[in-house]
Amino acid sequence: MITESLNDRHEDYKIINAILTASHNIYCKKDEHNKPVLKKKYLTDLINSHGIWKEVSKWKYWISKVIDD
Repeated sequence: MITESLNDRHEDYKIINAILTASHNIYCKKDEHNKPVLKKKYLTDLINSHGIWKEVSKWKYWISKVIDD
């Protein structure tokens, strides 16, 4: 969905906003080298290498739309 939001001709920033908002709340618990405490692995950790972060023009547009709303 993140990749599709980059190609969205309708410039629907609400899609990417929902994904990024949810990614701060969605996690799984991962065992770290047999330690007794499970570490939370957030979805943001998994999408941090996505090309969307390099799309400066899209971010400027999306941020301005969020501010306008």
